[in-house]
Amino acid sequence: MATIPQITATEEPDGLSGEKAAPPLYFELSTNPDPVRVSPSSGDPERADFVLVGSRRSTLAIDCRKVIVNVSTGNNSPDLTPDLNSVNAQISLAGWTATTNTTAKTITFTPTSGHATIGPAQGITIQLMGMRINTVVGSSPLRIDVEWAESGDDYWTTDSTVIDVGKFPPDFVLRNFIPEQLVIDNGGSVKLNWEAGGASSLKLLYDVAEVNVLGKSTYTVNNVRSTTVFYLRATVQVGTGTVERILSTTVTVRVPDLEVRNLKVTGDLTAVTSGTTVRIRDLRGPYGAPLRVNSHLEVLTGNNVSIADNLTVGGDVNATATGRVVRIRDLRGPYGVPLRVNSHLEVLTGNNVSIADNLTVGGKSVLRDQDSVRIRNNNYPENHLNATTAFGTDNSGNFIAAAYWRKNSYDSASTMTLEKR
Repeated sequence: MATIPQITATEEPDGLSGEKAAPPLYFELSTNPDPVRVSPSSGDPERADFVLVGSRRSTLAIDCRKVIVNVSTGNNSPDLTPDLNSVNAQISLAGWTATTNTTAKTITFTPTSGHATIGPAQGITIQLMGMRINTVVGSSPLRIDVEWAESGDDYWTTDSTVIDVGKFPPDFVLRNFIPEQLVIDNGGSVKLNWEAGGASSLKLLYDVAEVNVLGKSTYTVNNVRSTTVFYLRATVQVGTGTVERILSTTVTVRVPDLEVRNLKVTGDLTAVTSGTTVRIRDLRGPYGAPLRVNSHLEVLTGNNVSIADNLTVGGDVNATATGRVVRIRDLRGPYGVPLRVNSHLEVLTGNNVSIADNLTVGGKSVLRDQDSVRIRNNNYPENHLNATTAFGTDNSGNFIAAAYWRKNSYDSASTMTLEKR
């Protein structure tokens, strides 16, 4: 279980080179008690201790000459404490002192040497002990300003971090948000338990779900297929004051489902479990290269294959299932090569065969109805016989063929050539 802090880091100032500089220190806050509770309207005030830990996340040292903690004081919802007089302020760095300014509402920590170096493996701890909390529920900002420069430089800048501190009613409880199992199988269930009380609203959030669990102390989530972070968010509203507290816990799934935006695999991708489905909306090869399938491809019954453009087959294409139809709009051979049919061809009743050009059978030309034929004189090409063929049936239904000849200076002594016109 973890508490989700409400921390806002200001945009990093420009460094000496004009680029955005990394924050000098990353701060985390812990309180005692947790959560902080408001004081009663009468009697002894509620007090709280605040511990700020600033860590250095860099391999370089920095010089620091001032750390300022800004505390909102007053008696309203955004205020944390009535005043700073009750606060005992301490810092972990040797040779640093704390100065409280109740007018500016600040506690300033400075080194006696003017500035001090904080190494890459170092950090600072600031303690604000015994702070009185005001009586109004709400959320109050705690701002930490760090005045710093890269070690050895004289370019000083200020970086700020704001942490919201919630002030809760005395009867508010939200704790022990724990799953019964931290690790489950894919598709399993997880039972979440917690302690809660005094909240106006209580929501369980995970993935895209938001479940109202006000008045409950347990909830079971079924069919969890990926490692999931669960959040328990409590909201308290008293008058115009509103405060929120969020706890989180993580449940790990063995062999989880994976959902990513982009996935680049440089090795093999294998999905071989029986009964498992891989769904792909748009399957392509690498950029500039075709998709290669180095395996038999089986399309199961009830699934169609649609090809919007060309299909090239380097081997045989078989379509032998009884009752199946292969429809082809334009059947051709390879480029520059005629189409070869190496099989008997049966044209069923009710279907015509139309040949727009010549038909050759066994190496011989076949005459069609209304074809023209010329017998040409080889010695005198201008001398020839012309004939036009006609096919039909006689009165008895017998097939007949006729040719109507026309002579043009025919000379029987010359050699003749038959030409199909």
